[in-house]
Amino acid sequence: MGRILLGCHLKQPEVIMPTCLIVIPAYNEGNNILACVNSLKGQNFPKDDYEIIVVDNNSTDDTPDIVKNLGVIHVVEYKRGTAAAKNAGIRLAKGNIIAFVDGDCIATEGWLKNIVSGFEKSDIGCIAGGITAKEDDSLSPLERFFIRKGYLSQAQHVENSFLPFAAMANAAYRKEVFDKIGLFDEELLIGEDADLSWRMQLFTDYRVAYVPEAIVFHPYESRPEELFRQKRRHAFGSVMLYKKYKKYQQAGVKSLRETYWEYRSLIRRGLLLLFHKLQKYLWKKNMGLPPTDEHQLILETAWKVGLIQGSIRHRVWYV
Repeated sequence: MGRILLGCHLKQPEVIMPTCLIVIPAYNEGNNILACVNSLKGQNFPKDDYEIIVVDNNSTDDTPDIVKNLGVIHVVEYKRGTAAAKNAGIRLAKGNIIAFVDGDCIATEGWLKNIVSGFEKSDIGCIAGGITAKEDDSLSPLERFFIRKGYLSQAQHVENSFLPFAAMANAAYRKEVFDKIGLFDEELLIGEDADLSWRMQLFTDYRVAYVPEAIVFHPYESRPEELFRQKRRHAFGSVMLYKKYKKYQQAGVKSLRETYWEYRSLIRRGLLLLFHKLQKYLWKKNMGLPPTDEHQLILETAWKVGLIQGSIRHRVWYV
């Protein structure tokens, strides 16, 4: 497929019209990539003003075969990791705006229009779009818990206590940002999205803007064991990210006293939940113990386990 290098219009006539490239990193997304690409092709936006590239991160399923028939740019990045996959897409960009969507997400038809409108101010280097889940009768109790708690919501990222950042399931950057600060850090196991946003804000005059109307639908883990593994992995990776920015975040480190009470509360609620389950199993009734939110406990326990493992691995106090 030939590259389309036309302009996508911003409202301000004096602004140079940018080409919009949508990068989709994909690893074993055979069940999702068709719906993702179709949602991007169906944007309420001039078709000649953007292009789509799927970066296959050396998938082992049928993702490559599906993508070849979708009429989009398709490349393979053999180095594993979402940072490496996204960097492969960035290196092919010739225009002014690069947007990112995960391969298991579905974009609303006004997504790109809203993303582009966020760049009207010249000091905006990154747009964080809204991330939510589709609600239907097939959702598991765990998925309903996620929706109720706003888990993976972009709002929690742009309200980060250190600096706002954009989760890359739904984000866009000016290409000039990459020219100034470099690409995603491929050494980070996770958190490369926060790292990029923070470098941009620390070392340039650009800032992050949140456009909640630029919505993508993101699936959630439906099984508790998968949730635990995912959250533990995120926490483990966050320690490496903290170590990289340690000199900027000293004020955010918890004291030994605060850490003690956090872990004490976690252990107490875990024992309470275990006793509650034993009651129901052995005596087939609830003997009046106050309820403990099992899903919330899984999230917190997995996070603490990941922090401990990461702190030991990277030799830094961040538990």
